[in-house]
Amino acid sequence: MPKVLLYTDNDFFAGCENMIATLMNDSHFRHQCNAVLYYRKSTLYEDGLADRLDTLISCKGLPLIALRRSKLPVVIRHNIFARVTLRLASIFLMPVTYTFNTLLLGAHFWFSGKETIIINNGGYPGAQGCRQAAVVARLVGFRKIIMVVNNTAQPPRGFLKTLAKLCDNIIFWSVDRVVTGSEVTGLALRHARGLNSFKSLVIPNGINTGRFEAVHLANRRTKVFNSCCSINFSIIGLHETRKGHLVLLKALKDIMSRRPDLYDRIRVSIEGYGDLTKGLVAFVDENK
Repeated sequence: MPKVLLYTDNDFFAGCENMIATLMNDSHFRHQCNAVLYYRKSTLYEDGLADRLDTLISCKGLPLIALRRSKLPVVIRHNIFARVTLRLASIFLMPVTYTFNTLLLGAHFWFSGKETIIINNGGYPGAQGCRQAAVVARLVGFRKIIMVVNNTAQPPRGFLKTLAKLCDNIIFWSVDRVVTGSEVTGLALRHARGLNSFKSLVIPNGINTGRFEAVHLANRRTKVFNSCCSINFSIIGLHETRKGHLVLLKALKDIMSRRPDLYDRIRVSIEGYGDLTKGLVAFVDENK
């Protein structure tokens, strides 16, 4: 049975991670492959993983170093001084952290069978750990290296544009295929980042149809929503302007101002965190 290694680097179980859950929960995939998931060890990510995977037996968290804002205590996470200090520290310590992570990935990859690796990257350039994993996998001798890119790539800008292009060339040399969920995403990688068209492959994102079975839906509704008579809205994702949380909340405020009879029936479920979390909480509290 061929061995397939999946790798991801994320602070929490974001939307792009659902590809991993779909694969790992698919019985046909499990019967055809011996699949193992490596991920950067994170309590938030492991909570999401445990909630979505049928079993965690084939999952292994790696103690990779990532000096990111999510590592800061919540009380100072949005403090500008703390953010600047962490950013400077991450730049100063980059040679050390990069070397440590490279050696750690190399050691685990070396003993993983070196057959096929699927690297799940949220976007491009995306997570440094995902790009680093592609290079390490090539150096240790993986037979097939696949990188999945979920979001639309943007062209490099600024005075580091030349360096970014050099890094892109190294990454694209390392991988055998870059898989995107749409032709638009693939075109962006080819035009904005110079990906060779022969390495670009479009595979529309899959959906686990078991999520729509009656029993699963009933259990989910019981967990999330209070009443079958309610009007339910859900939004899952980072609390950032581009996700549109405030658009939804302002629209609901407008609807309820015109239809007071709906006030007790509307339910909103918001999952995630980010820069706008405090602002969203304040908006909800102010508008009851």
